[in-house]
Amino acid sequence: MHFLFVWGDFLVVVVFPATLTCTPVSHFSFFFFFRFPVFCLLLFLWLCSFTLPSSSLRWHVLVDASLCGLGPCRWVMKFKATVRDQRTLASVCQACRGIQRRCVIKLHPTRIRFFTSTQFADGMQVWAGCRTQAIFSDFQSQSQLQENAIFCEVADISQLFHIMRQAERCPNVTIKLTKNAARRPALRVSMQGVRPHLDISHDVPVRVLSELEVRHISAPPLESEVVQIVLPCLTELSKFVDKVRSTSCDRMTFTVRDNERADGAAATSCTLVVLAECFLASFALKYSSVQKCEREGENDADFDGEGDSNGGDNLKHRDDTSTAYASVSVEVRRFARFLAIKEATPLQVVLHLVDGKAVVLSVFASGGTTLVGYMPAVAQ
Repeated sequence: MHFLFVWGDFLVVVVFPATLTCTPVSHFSFFFFFRFPVFCLLLFLWLCSFTLPSSSLRWHVLVDASLCGLGPCRWVMKFKATVRDQRTLASVCQACRGIQRRCVIKLHPTRIRFFTSTQFADGMQVWAGCRTQAIFSDFQSQSQLQENAIFCEVADISQLFHIMRQAERCPNVTIKLTKNAARRPALRVSMQGVRPHLDISHDVPVRVLSELEVRHISAPPLESEVVQIVLPCLTELSKFVDKVRSTSCDRMTFTVRDNERADGAAATSCTLVVLAECFLASFALKYSSVQKCEREGENDADFDGEGDSNGGDNLKHRDDTSTAYASVSVEVRRFARFLAIKEATPLQVVLHLVDGKAVVLSVFASGGTTLVGYMPAVAQ
């Protein structure tokens, strides 16, 4: 709960219990007669701040232009860390930019999250998660959100990708949330030791999301009727897609069906066929025996929890009597962008097919890094 007052050239917002925000007002003459009463109120609050027994009730001052219509709301927040694994961070950025350049990064003491939006990518999305201790050391964050989490929207994730590539051989790389020369929020990446007596810094412009915007971040849930299989090799599929792209094939179809067993028991393996056709030729990639699997707990796209699970440990073989069949058609060129998630050097890849609706790839890499890509089917 907060109250708005005006004092001279400053718009004053009193937020109980922690924040006092002051912002320049362009038209202060409208509030001329409120100066003296507000001055008395502020003086009273300032004197009271010395007598409050609890540190949580002290007043803090923060320059903020948002409440005058100059931008979204900002709270007192800090972030600083040393980059431990530049290569992993760069690979995650590259996977996200394959879908779109705009990306939201969640800075959290336990797990770092990356989200892309469906607003600019025709329904395609990528989520990624990394253990904070795997890519950062000396991690420090402070915000008004739960567990001091900070959500930053990066307008062009390619900038952060190229910076991390440049910093791969740098012995000392730090990153922090600060303001650039234009007094706008930015992630500043500083590299020391590239050359003797030379420090290099790069600013990546960001927009800090408000609590209301954070609540609207969600991943499309996987339906219960989904076929999940372990892909034996993502590289082979990637080469097949590259070959098909050079032809006039516009779409490709993934089809999975159970392998029948002679004893009549439930099938534990499937046949996967990837088919692309055009008026000149047809191309097919077939896996005769791929392992069926299922994930424990919630769906793979759920990144709301801060669990520290390793995807490879959470997969188990299916042991049910249901018949697995799914067929999904997608655009070839869009799926080729989708395969940028292979840059994370996967240890295991799981393909999820929602019959006629979507293709989902889950990639599990070392250090607890997880990438999930969601692509809707082509409308028939």
